[in-house]
Amino acid sequence: MKKFLGILVCLIALNGCDDGDLTIETINFEDVQAGSCGEIIYKLNGNEALYMKIPASFNAFSNDVTPADTPTSIPIGGSASVT
Repeated sequence: MKKFLGILVCLIALNGCDDGDLTIETINFEDVQAGSCGEIIYKLNGNEALYMKIPASFNAFSNDVTPADTPTSIPIGGSASVT
């Protein structure tokens, strides 16, 4: 019985399991229209979705002109998120 239990424990310990990390090669949103709803910008492509939550405090939805070659940058984290 001890040998059987020992073999069973070894088999369970050696059986690797997936850590749950998902690897997505590419998500192509070139041919879809974007939409927005309040603070959320989204794109849908079949069963793929990309959405960004940008709080109004970042003033990202204004139509202010920026100088050439200086895009507006919003740091991801905290209240701004991409999923």
